[in-house]
Amino acid sequence: MSRFNNFVGIKEKLIPNIPLYMDQVLIFFDEKLSVLKRKDDEKILTKTMINNYVKAKVIPKPIKKKYSKDQIMRLYLVYQLKNVLSIDDVKGFINILSDSDDENDPNNLSKYYNMFLEIEEKKYKEIEKKFQSNFESDDKKNREEMIELLIEFAVDSNIKKRVIEDILDR
Repeated sequence: MSRFNNFVGIKEKLIPNIPLYMDQVLIFFDEKLSVLKRKDDEKILTKTMINNYVKAKVIPKPIKKKYSKDQIMRLYLVYQLKNVLSIDDVKGFINILSDSDDENDPNNLSKYYNMFLEIEEKKYKEIEKKFQSNFESDDKKNREEMIELLIEFAVDSNIKKRVIEDILDR
């Protein structure tokens, strides 16, 4: 089993309805996403990272040094996307999710955030199945299958990244 087995992102209902100070945000993310750390001393988010996202206008400025539920959802999306996309593309991606054509629903972020989590959870489960089937034995065939899986994931990630960039550029 991989460390991602049964990974579930930060469900909206788990995000506090009250605004959080920076230190509370850092602790919250560290607790909820610790399974994603490659090393124990790795930081999920830092004050500098969050401040940079605010400066880049990827997330709105905190109000009275507190971060709202909306900002926490945006931070989660930034965290999940920043290793794949440039910060400008992450900003464009989040803007697409939070924009609305419906004047009665001025903010779609919650709807699309939850959609993101559903798809993410589904994809982790699909990957976990592939991952498990390739780690069942230590024979030469298994090594070949693992190398093929590594190549497949790398190529798949690269192609999908380019498609995302193309969509965002439109």
